[in-house]
Amino acid sequence: MPVVDYSGISLAPMAGYSDMPFRRICRRFGSALSYTEFVSTDAVVRENVRTLQMLRFAEDERPVIFQIFGYDIDTIVEAALRLEVLRPDGIDLNLGCSVPKVAHKGSGAALLQNPEKIGVIIEAMVKRLRVPVSAKMRIGWSDTDQAVDIARRIEDAGASMLAVHGRTADQRYTGRADWSVIGAMREAVKIPLLGNGDIESRADAEEKMRRYGVDGVLIGRAAHGNPWIFRSAANPVTAQELSSVFAEHLQAMLDFHGEQGLFRFRKHAAQYGRHFAMTDAQRSQLLSAATTEEMTHVFAQVVNDRRDSVFPSLKRSVANPECCVL
Repeated sequence: MPVVDYSGISLAPMAGYSDMPFRRICRRFGSALSYTEFVSTDAVVRENVRTLQMLRFAEDERPVIFQIFGYDIDTIVEAALRLEVLRPDGIDLNLGCSVPKVAHKGSGAALLQNPEKIGVIIEAMVKRLRVPVSAKMRIGWSDTDQAVDIARRIEDAGASMLAVHGRTADQRYTGRADWSVIGAMREAVKIPLLGNGDIESRADAEEKMRRYGVDGVLIGRAAHGNPWIFRSAANPVTAQELSSVFAEHLQAMLDFHGEQGLFRFRKHAAQYGRHFAMTDAQRSQLLSAATTEEMTHVFAQVVNDRRDSVFPSLKRSVANPECCVL
């Protein structure tokens, strides 16, 4: 079985954000792993075209981990076997999404209410797959009483890695991530463990790795419009670089998503715009741009006003608190 190096600081899987264009940019700036957006195992088995599109990746992204969610064990295994043919470096089971349309079907974080089943699913995947199997979970459904037990079950089932977001499913994105629970889970298992939750800078990620002994850290919302978060803080972002990456990202979205690319990029444009104190009029112009040229022109005008400026890493995004960090 291939061995994946899970160490370092990586972009977290995020529904609606971690598509190939954004992953490649983050990878270039230092993200250690590339997680795809999660996909439904039911949709994979049905060979849904849009679902398979979400799993496209470039060779320069490796290691690439496909993330899946589902409830039925046989369907999960069948989907994973089909996806293995696409040559990912690993397949990850989502145990963290608490969005109702996922959790109400018993998938995602809802599986945390059934620790025994989690172990059965992971074991079934490990027995059938030739690539490493991992899982990403929250610290519990409504409390953290079973966090360590679930971590041990996942390890005992043969998983190669476990990633943990430090909130319960009930919390969604309220309150603060409880890294002490992540630390306890780290001490309980020997497999690589990655921590996730409220990481606001590379320095913050490095401090969490030292303090809690995790092998790596996943950064979610703080990376929105800020792929530079993965590189050394000694290299601040210049206005010229910001403008260049904005244009590159927009073009990559058009190439990947076709005519939907501009619409899908708007949420990214808003996040890049956080580097500036934009007026309401500028923000409105940017997000209502009807063409690539118009959007690029508006952003260039904003940047031009501060062409000699440098920008430190941003704090995590609060513009979209319900973004599902998977």
